[in-house]
Amino acid sequence: MAGALLALAADARSQVSGSVSVLSDYRFRGISLSDGKPQPQLSLGYDSPAGWYVGAFGAGTELRERRDVQVIAYAGYAQRLPFGLTWEVGVTNSVFLKTAAYNYAEVYAGLGFEDLSGRIYVSPNYFGQAMPSVYAELNASHLIAERTHLLAHLGYLRSFSGADGPGIVPLSRVDALLGVGSSWADWRVQLAWVGVLKTRSRYYLYGAHNPSALTLSASYSF
Repeated sequence: MAGALLALAADARSQVSGSVSVLSDYRFRGISLSDGKPQPQLSLGYDSPAGWYVGAFGAGTELRERRDVQVIAYAGYAQRLPFGLTWEVGVTNSVFLKTAAYNYAEVYAGLGFEDLSGRIYVSPNYFGQAMPSVYAELNASHLIAERTHLLAHLGYLRSFSGADGPGIVPLSRVDALLGVGSSWADWRVQLAWVGVLKTRSRYYLYGAHNPSALTLSASYSF
C-alpha cells in the first residue's frame, strides 16, 4: 500500500484494478518476512466515484522457517482539497493464514500532494504482541525519464512496551527505501535498496539478521 492509495481520489470513475507480482525478497517496513527468498504477491482493489475504496493484497511469507501467507485487507475514504492536496482515512486488517497469533489491525490517516504522500498508522496490538504502536511514513516519486521514476520511502516505527532487548520489537526503528521503477504497458519492474537503521531491529515473530538488501520485483497490472 505504502501511500499509493492517496491517488485514489484523483479519478472520479469507478475502477476495479489488480496486479500479480513476484518479489525477490518480501520486505515489510524494512524487515524481510520471506527469509530473503522470492515470494509471489496478488492485489485487488475497487475505487468508487464518491471516494470510498476497498481492497486486499496477499504475499507469501516464511517466518521461523515456516511458510505462510499474509493477507492485508483495507478500506478507506479519500478526497481532494483545493490546490491539489488529497487527504484520506482508513483501516487495515492483517491476517496470517496459518498463524492467527500474528494478526493485527491498524487505522491510518494520510495526506498527499502530487508525487509526495505520507501516512500515520496506529495499532493497539501490533503483530499480535499486545502492544500499541505508531508507524509514520513518507513516500516520494520523481520522473527521471519516460516511464521511469526515482522512488524514495522513509518510515519510523514506535512501539510502546517494555525494554528493548533480544526477541522484543524495538521501541523505535527507522526503515528506508531508495529505488527506481519502470513501466511498459501493463508491466512494471522495480529495483530498490531497502534497509533498517539498527541491525538488531526485528519483529518478535521473526529474528531476521539481514538489516538491508537489494530487492527486485516485477508486476503485471490488470
